[in-house]
Amino acid sequence: MATDKVAGNLFTAYVNTGTEGSPTWTKIGGLNEKTLDTSESTVDAADDDSPGWDQSRQTSRGKSITLKGFYKVDTATGTRDPGQLAVERSGDTVAGETYNIQQYKIAKSWGGQITFKATAVVKSGLGGSKDLSPWEATLTMTEKPVEA
Repeated sequence: MATDKVAGNLFTAYVNTGTEGSPTWTKIGGLNEKTLDTSESTVDAADDDSPGWDQSRQTSRGKSITLKGFYKVDTATGTRDPGQLAVERSGDTVAGETYNIQQYKIAKSWGGQITFKATAVVKSGLGGSKDLSPWEATLTMTEKPVEA
């Protein structure tokens, strides 16, 4: 079987606007870039019995996905893109509030998906007179993602 390069638009981002037990997957519109970032925390476990080399141990790992694109609105009715609006609702909360941790899914066009829970930080700019208004959300995962 031959492998091939995959275009970024073959990954589609969704936010769960239902409940965890009965999800309603709402597409996040206006996106033109999706970036996965990883992080880790490490400690050096070296002691007097070590052979002179650092003995790095990962104590935790983290992942985040940044979604970038354009702010979407029906200018005739003022209706916002429902996916962007749901992410913004999550991004306006703090710990302990409803929607602070939201469920997300990245679907692969060839089959399969990645689901995860995350907090959101949303940046939405106004733009210059010759620009389209940008929209960006960083989704920081709160637990290990599930790939199916």
